[in-house]
Amino acid sequence: METDFIKTELQKFNVADAVISQMSKEFMPLKVSGIEDKAGLKKVHDARMVIKGKRVEVEKKRKELKASSLAFGQAVDGEAKRIIALLTPIEEHLENEESIVEKEQERLRLEVEQKEQERLAEIERQRKAEEEKMALIRKELDMERERQAVIARQQTEAQNKIIAERKKIEDEKRLIADAKLKEEQERKRLMDLEKAKQEAAEKAKIETESRIKREAESKLEAERQAEIEAKRKEALKPDKEKLLVFAATLIALKKPELLNHQATNIANRAIRGLMNIAEFIQSESNKL
Repeated sequence: METDFIKTELQKFNVADAVISQMSKEFMPLKVSGIEDKAGLKKVHDARMVIKGKRVEVEKKRKELKASSLAFGQAVDGEAKRIIALLTPIEEHLENEESIVEKEQERLRLEVEQKEQERLAEIERQRKAEEEKMALIRKELDMERERQAVIARQQTEAQNKIIAERKKIEDEKRLIADAKLKEEQERKRLMDLEKAKQEAAEKAKIETESRIKREAESKLEAERQAEIEAKRKEALKPDKEKLLVFAATLIALKKPELLNHQATNIANRAIRGLMNIAEFIQSESNKL
């Protein structure tokens, strides 16, 4: 009698296995194809609401029937658990299908966030690369400024050297001029003594000419050797310096010792010509 009563009461759950089976066949195949599948999402949601409603209805009925007696309550609990166990897979399936959209949305959000982080990292990398590039440019500029400063110092030193050399040449010119003055004075003295020494000069002329010839030959050989060495050194010097040395060489030439007045005049005119040539060389070489 009690068993019949329980069976009768359990029928009040009003959820037949056939109905659940039908809902399983109808709802379990439901799928959500993606975040844009709004129609599929609605079907899954509506189906889950139906199953949830049934589950809530069974739970409510369970509590209602269980209140009459413990045995009835246990039977009710057992039946409810049995029915819920049948409904739960369907509900979990539908919940999983619903969560597809949420998971896809979360995946897309994380993907966007990762791309943004990568973009910011690339911007930072480019910024650092630009900073390194600017640092390298600044270093190269500093090196170039230092190189220019060295060149400027070298140019200043070279200019000072040229000025010193020019002063040396001018000093040598003054010495030559003084020597010329002394030579002129000596020439006048010799002219005053020429008449008194005429006989001795004539007598010593042959010896003097022979000595002069030997000295001239010796001097010419020495000058030839010096000229060869000078040419070798000159070939290694800049053109401007070569010209200045050439001018100094002309200035340094001395008049030979002459007794004849006419020969002395010729030598003096030659020396003046050489001085003019040396001055011309110095003046023109400064334009190089």
